[in-house]
Amino acid sequence: MPRINTALFNQIPEDSVSTYSHRPDIYFYADSRKEYIEEWQRLSQAKYLYTNGQELRPAGLIRYAWEHFKGWLGFYNHCRSHNVCLSIYKYAYYGYLRGFPNEHLQFLRQQDLDKELLKNLSTEATDQTTQLIQQQLVDYYYHHVQSIVIANHGEHIPLNHAFGRSWISLNLHHVAPSLDPQNNLVIMEAAAALVDVDPATFTYFRDSKFALALAKKKIERAKNGQDSMVGKITSSINSLLFKSPDPISLITQALELAPKIRGEEIKFFVNHHLKKKEFQAAFDLLELDRDVDGALQILLKEFSEEQIKSFIKKTSPLSNKLFEHYLKKWPRDLKISRFAQQFYPDFSSHFPSQAMQLLVEDKLYPDAYNLFSDTKGQGFHPQDLAVAADHFQSEAKLKREEAFKKIKEGRLSEALIPLAQAVVLMKKAYELQPIKTEMLFKETNREELFYIYKREYAELIIDVEMKTNSIERCNLSDVQKAVNLLTQCKPKNAEEDKVRLAALAKAMMRQIDHQMYQVMPENEYYDNNQHLKNNKEAFINLIRSLEKVIAILEPIQNPKTKPLLGKAYFLIADMDYYFQLNEVNHQEYFEKAKNAVPSNPFYELRYWEITKHEPHRTKGVQGIKSLGHEVSDWMHWDGERWFKNKGYFHNIPGIHQLNREHQASSQKKIIN
Repeated sequence: MPRINTALFNQIPEDSVSTYSHRPDIYFYADSRKEYIEEWQRLSQAKYLYTNGQELRPAGLIRYAWEHFKGWLGFYNHCRSHNVCLSIYKYAYYGYLRGFPNEHLQFLRQQDLDKELLKNLSTEATDQTTQLIQQQLVDYYYHHVQSIVIANHGEHIPLNHAFGRSWISLNLHHVAPSLDPQNNLVIMEAAAALVDVDPATFTYFRDSKFALALAKKKIERAKNGQDSMVGKITSSINSLLFKSPDPISLITQALELAPKIRGEEIKFFVNHHLKKKEFQAAFDLLELDRDVDGALQILLKEFSEEQIKSFIKKTSPLSNKLFEHYLKKWPRDLKISRFAQQFYPDFSSHFPSQAMQLLVEDKLYPDAYNLFSDTKGQGFHPQDLAVAADHFQSEAKLKREEAFKKIKEGRLSEALIPLAQAVVLMKKAYELQPIKTEMLFKETNREELFYIYKREYAELIIDVEMKTNSIERCNLSDVQKAVNLLTQCKPKNAEEDKVRLAALAKAMMRQIDHQMYQVMPENEYYDNNQHLKNNKEAFINLIRSLEKVIAILEPIQNPKTKPLLGKAYFLIADMDYYFQLNEVNHQEYFEKAKNAVPSNPFYELRYWEITKHEPHRTKGVQGIKSLGHEVSDWMHWDGERWFKNKGYFHNIPGIHQLNREHQASSQKKIIN
């Protein structure tokens, strides 16, 4: 049978033993874990069990029959099923509170056991489950056992009997904690009686409701003994005359009862540990304090800088508050910022200015820019932004130089990547610091530089595309990319804007050339009326696009852009004239082309042919001959100029650019 605590058993009045022993909150078990397990193994093998309230042991068939015969005669039946079940529950509850295994409960052979109660007794102990089990034990006693106890002159207990009250009624308050009582009244009565008693002299469960309540009472007693001179004198007298514990002993006992009392009396225990020079323990408590501002003041007042560095932890509210204090007081102190960065979670989002300073100091410029971009550039120190911007501008300059070296060597395609990188780098420099102020109030407008880099990149895209692809295979996506880049540029410098517009017109003309090729008939065997009907809208759109180019170029008044302007005039005129569109006054546009590029004999010849002015036409013929062409070349070109498929005798490669194409064509004719 279970081992009985005889010393405790002997404290029950002799005339109450037989009735109190059956109560749900009275037992005298003293088994160890090993003894408990072995006892359940024995009990689970027995078919019949015997109990007198305090004992629970196997019974043989003869004993079982005898007890039932006694009960039939009106005497107490120690093998009565309900009495045995209650003793089983009480013994299992003893093990449940101590975390002993209760798996043998499922092998018990008694038929009347409450499966739900057995299930609860087999789970891990929690306050909620403990309270439920205590109520189930009282309910079971009230409905199934109490009537037999009363018949044997026992006292009646109500259905709302507070578990543990039986020990209080016997004036044995020190036993109630061993039941882990959940009733607040029982807890407070027991705690009040035990406030001056050393917890080492009775059984309790650490951090339980009772232990925490008693710990609070001991702390209050300790506070009263520490707070005033009268309290200190009274505490000393009580310690000497009545052997009451002194404040230090009370605090020690409270911590032994319920270590988590420190979390509910943080300021008190912080001061306690500080008086004892237990700085680590004091700091650990400050970390738990919800009054973070108050905890910070104690930390700054009572702890040295070295102690703080040693104790500080990551991601705690106190460490966060500490670093907020430091960084507010010394916002540009690199040493403090580095220290804070190690411990503060997501440091860069909470202290972007300090994070930027560290990144710039460590030359982590890409990370610095990312931080700037993520926070939309708010709250940074101008000096840090200036350093980062200078870095990106220097890198952009190097990439641009690399690109232009390749361009000079004729490796245009290879220059695209470094020039694109230069644009990206310059954009970062401009965003970080749009205007750089240098010595003697000299300023560098990084926005303007960014637009220059961007324009140069767009120009290179067009040059590479034109060099790589014939007009019929024009890469329109690249051309459109260049157009978009140039459209995005908004330089304030008038001369730069003219250069940008010229580049934009060139890109647009490349698009127009490709679109014109698409509407050209294949050869001379076509029906002009049908062709015009099929492509009238496309022709009109081409004219509108050319007019946009003209609108861009006319205000520039730059000799370098005149050939492109003349080409736009000429194409409008020639398209209208050749396909009989009747959309514009083609003679007027031919004249504009001639006037825009007086040195172009093809424009001059066409205009004088249209106006039928023979003397001037002769001058135009002399002009094309000076380029190495004959009148027959002009005639062949004139007849095939709008065909996709040119004839064998088409010796004029193009009339708009009087450059190497014509020189090459002239040399070819001489060789032939």
